[in-house]
Amino acid sequence: MFYFCRNAAVFFMSRLICLCNRITTNRIENFLKKFPQAELSDVMQSTAASTSCGRCRRELESFVRQIKGKHENKSKDSQLTIPFDYSFTIKKGPH
Repeated sequence: MFYFCRNAAVFFMSRLICLCNRITTNRIENFLKKFPQAELSDVMQSTAASTSCGRCRRELESFVRQIKGKHENKSKDSQLTIPFDYSFTIKKGPH
């Protein structure tokens, strides 16, 4: 018999970072989208990643740096810059 789990698709589409606590890359990425200024300790405390045996700590650090780099690049790309033409001159004439 097959049982369908609603979260199974999300779980299998992302990678497990922390095997002990079953924390996926999606969960960490979603946390960092909500809190882009979060530090590694905030990620660990809020998601429970790397809080049991600690074997995944390096991978977690690397993934957090990668995601934060993506968010920084997106925010730089999304800034609107409007060119300004300084070539015009204001002529003062009689009032």
